[in-house]
Amino acid sequence: MALSVTTTKIKKLVYENTLPEGSITTESVTSLKNYFSDSKFVDIVYEKIMERVRTDKTKNTTTLLRSVQLIKMNLNKYKPSNEVMFKLDDFCQEIDTKNNPNLTKSLKYIRTLISRSTSGVERPSHKPQKLTKSQSSGENHEKQKPEKLQKAYSENMIQENENENEKEKKIKTNSRSNHPLSQQNTNQLKTPEPEDPENILTNNYLYLKTTPDLFPNSLYIGSLLYEKNFGGQFNVKKANGAGNQEVIIGIDTSKTIQSQPMNVFQEKISEIMRIQKKEEDKKLEEKGGNAKRKKQIHLFQYKNYSEQEPIELTKEETQQVFDCIIQSTEDFQTRDMASKIWIKIVLDFYVKKDQASISRSLSSFLELLNSEKIEDRSYAFSLLFNTCIHANLMADAAVIPFKNTTQEKLKRQKNNLKPVLNVQDNLFEKLKEMLYILVIKNEKDQKVWKSALNCLLFFIFWNGFADKKKTISLHPKVIRGLIVNYSSRDNIVFRQLIRILVNRLYSNGNQLDFRCLQNYGGLNFISELYMATSSVEVRDNLFVVLYDIVVAKISKKKVQLSSEEYEQIELIFELLKRFGAPQLFPQLFKYFPDHYWDTFVDFVFEQQLKQAQDLQPVSQKLSKDFFREILNEFSDIISQYWKLEHEFQKELSDTIKSNVIAQHTLDTIKTLLESEDENDQKNGESLLFQIMRILYKTKGKTKIENKKAAVSFFNKLAFSNEPHNRYAFLSITQRLVLFHKSRMVKKHGNSPVITAIIKFMNDNLTKVIQNTEQNKRNLIFMLDIVMSFISINIEKKAQSPNEESKTDNIYSQFLEGQIVIPSDLLKVVNLGIFLHCFNNLTSKRYSDARTTCFVLIAEKCKLDQTSFEFVGGFDFFKGLLTKKDPKIVYFASSFIQDKLKQLNHEKYSKLFSDYLSKAQKTKETQIIKNPYFFVRQILSEISSNF
Repeated sequence: MALSVTTTKIKKLVYENTLPEGSITTESVTSLKNYFSDSKFVDIVYEKIMERVRTDKTKNTTTLLRSVQLIKMNLNKYKPSNEVMFKLDDFCQEIDTKNNPNLTKSLKYIRTLISRSTSGVERPSHKPQKLTKSQSSGENHEKQKPEKLQKAYSENMIQENENENEKEKKIKTNSRSNHPLSQQNTNQLKTPEPEDPENILTNNYLYLKTTPDLFPNSLYIGSLLYEKNFGGQFNVKKANGAGNQEVIIGIDTSKTIQSQPMNVFQEKISEIMRIQKKEEDKKLEEKGGNAKRKKQIHLFQYKNYSEQEPIELTKEETQQVFDCIIQSTEDFQTRDMASKIWIKIVLDFYVKKDQASISRSLSSFLELLNSEKIEDRSYAFSLLFNTCIHANLMADAAVIPFKNTTQEKLKRQKNNLKPVLNVQDNLFEKLKEMLYILVIKNEKDQKVWKSALNCLLFFIFWNGFADKKKTISLHPKVIRGLIVNYSSRDNIVFRQLIRILVNRLYSNGNQLDFRCLQNYGGLNFISELYMATSSVEVRDNLFVVLYDIVVAKISKKKVQLSSEEYEQIELIFELLKRFGAPQLFPQLFKYFPDHYWDTFVDFVFEQQLKQAQDLQPVSQKLSKDFFREILNEFSDIISQYWKLEHEFQKELSDTIKSNVIAQHTLDTIKTLLESEDENDQKNGESLLFQIMRILYKTKGKTKIENKKAAVSFFNKLAFSNEPHNRYAFLSITQRLVLFHKSRMVKKHGNSPVITAIIKFMNDNLTKVIQNTEQNKRNLIFMLDIVMSFISINIEKKAQSPNEESKTDNIYSQFLEGQIVIPSDLLKVVNLGIFLHCFNNLTSKRYSDARTTCFVLIAEKCKLDQTSFEFVGGFDFFKGLLTKKDPKIVYFASSFIQDKLKQLNHEKYSKLFSDYLSKAQKTKETQIIKNPYFFVRQILSEISSNF
């Protein structure tokens, strides 16, 4: 009787854990896991999972996928009897995996585990019965879906590209989270059915009211869109210094996650890099891969050109050399040799001062640019770059400026460089011509623009500083082209490009050049850059431009500003900088709440100016009306950026008047989003956001027809095959998060609502992850959305231009300890988001973002044992010790060390003392100081000591 009751309970728990839709409760997950871990019931659990699939009358694909995933995530740890193992193997063979490669991989992986576990065991002789097509789980379900979505359903599982050994190590990495507030993860397949916008947040709010209050008597720091505080990432020290203790309402900053500045770890990370390099060289040596290549015979004699022999070729022979460069696209060695000969010929012309031959030779660059092949157009800039490099042979060797170097020697060195500089100046003029040709021809390929940028940076930078004369000589459209086609929005190169842009705008002194601004693309182009970056420096620079545009608009309206108003313009600018406006206004560009300036003006005049003693003189000079007038101009800039064209504005107006979302409106949005024109895409995104905002704003008040179709259309964007559609989904999600934050915090003002908003963000971002998002731009944008919502700025130290970091974004700021994240907020964010981004952002370009993901993953694992098990436990962290990124290796080592200490402090202390004694004897103290070396030593003893 007792066993029968238990079997019934297990059956019910299996059903709850494989529901095709909705969230799974923590109690259900935990209870089922307890039965898995109990040897008396583990066989029954697996049999009930198989029974669940075979008896599912709906034949739902999601039920099948969740059932298979449930077996996959537990089989390696909780093994049933051999008899049930063989039944599971038969079950895997029964399933029809047609049109679902990821399901095939999961089943193959399960069968591999079964094969290993039952090795040497005699198998009962019977054949599995194959499910027919009519019986196949999910077949009928998929037929009901639009054909365009079938690929999304079949690809919802995370792809497993690792080899079998890696799969075994990471099996828990690709499993469903048991975290109570992180149910929507990368593998929990939620069918994107139409969802009622009235219920999305309301249901979450009711559900989350039963959870512990994460923010007692507090409001989230980022809810300031309607509250007294000014921005989402307020400067903590400045706020408190101004005497306003209500700015950080209720957030306990003592319970935050803050990274120490990276220079604290740099020495230890460098040690890891040296060891990795040494071990890599040793492996190459063992494989015989360190054999040195034979030196090629150099065409150039590396001595001054005055001592070199020129190459004597006829015009026909010279043309043949160049033809060889163009025609040898596939033959790298031939093109390389022809290029060397051609560079030698050109520089000989310069030595001879043969202007006619120089002009004729340099026109060859334009011939390469006119080629239809991308490789040729890109190579044109590489060839110019190398020509410029070899021009250095026209000067004597540089004099190293020791202390006893006389001014006469340095002057002589400068004179020696004149021939080189003359050649480089001449080549720079040709480069400007080539760059403008890219603009005229509307070059689209980023590889060509990247080659052009590399060449340009060589010409305009000297010892790390830009030549202002050269930068302001560039055409604004060229600068725009370089920025638009540069993928990163925060590294040092992008910051240099923005410096060039701003210097070009102010080339006439302190006055903004509006003609130059129009050539850049006008106000909208500046606004796009301002919104797209998280770089502190870039936002500061672009805010100056935006503020000057605002001032110009006010000046135009008033014809003539008074001296008092000019003085106030300066004061207001300094006030806005003090309150962190350059870093916070991008939020307002994404969503601007009604009556926001009223709240902000009260914040400035009623709190800051009255309470801060150092601002008392300012309050006496500042006019509240003029201050509001400047802020209103910012509102106009924001509304202009998102302004719909007339015909689309009419679509929105008709929707509002009729309370009906017409199908032709959704068709219009679809056409706009699928257009290649960026302006059309922006109109489509803006129109869809306004419709979604209306649905949420009117919930429970007005009945709107066809709203389910609108929500379904929005959700399907997350599963689109087009990256820019998924980006639009993420962008609208971010704007909706800000909308909900401003609206619901004002209405409720309590922590469950904030938690519900994070849950809403989790659900939407998880939809994109379920589609196995690989696009790097979208992945970074997802992280930006999360980080900008949960992080708090603290005071940033001034940095010398000579010491600037390679990246200046929200991730580098976090790693430098300039941003903190409240632990309570991190708990609510879905671990699957960080894990997916960590696994897919493997390029060095995203090193800071990936390291931040790992630090936050580790912190969540410290906060919650369920998260630690979700990522794969020790296997996950141990696997990272062999990776090439030394920062990840260091933080993984540090986590393992802390975890070992936590598991068994007594034995850990004993081992540490033993190693300390050995280190003192051998004088190898790095084994104790650096967690990487200590962990490598201690891991071999885990089985016997822990």
